[in-house]
Amino acid sequence: MNNNKFKSIAEIRKNNLIYIIERYYSGKQKLLADALGVAPSMISRYLSLKNLKSHRELTAHMSRKIEYVTKISKYWMDIDHLKEGHAESEKEEYILTEIGQILSDNITTFMLNDGIKSRVKLSVDSGLAQSTVNRIINCEASATAESIDAIAKAMGRQAYELLIPKNDKGAIYYDRKAYSKLPLSEQISIQNFIEFIIYKNNPTTSE
Repeated sequence: MNNNKFKSIAEIRKNNLIYIIERYYSGKQKLLADALGVAPSMISRYLSLKNLKSHRELTAHMSRKIEYVTKISKYWMDIDHLKEGHAESEKEEYILTEIGQILSDNITTFMLNDGIKSRVKLSVDSGLAQSTVNRIINCEASATAESIDAIAKAMGRQAYELLIPKNDKGAIYYDRKAYSKLPLSEQISIQNFIEFIIYKNNPTTSE
């Protein structure tokens, strides 16, 4: 059973607040706080864990104010946009594939390595719906070539990097960003060195 059906209005507003901060305020709580005319600590309270004493739930009044200063439609904060994104996809059952698991594992790993703190940010930077990003990472839906490319670009990577198994013995792991900035002569030197090591361990004869 999908527990998302039972989200409270507080959870929905909190999720939407996270999206708004990433999408409209460059991921900076202070920018939204300034627009609302409140202290940044107030935004932090809305986003804090529910069991903390400092936690505050978004009221209807504050939700309307956020919509107003952000110039989005009234009552947008009260709609579970993630649930709407799921609706059509849930009509068909998804069968997990090996490549889907590899993709999910790599996205999760790269998010950690690249300092991408939330799926919301990945959604905003890639231009994909948050529901699409969630379902790909959760192995609940297959990814199109376009969505893989969009996610890779949002991470500053190439699409094929997301599809290489971690235990692939034929893959060489290195900082591709740093490699791309090297002079061509240095790149050629690295390639020649790799070929030399391979040849040394697997000599061939022309006789």
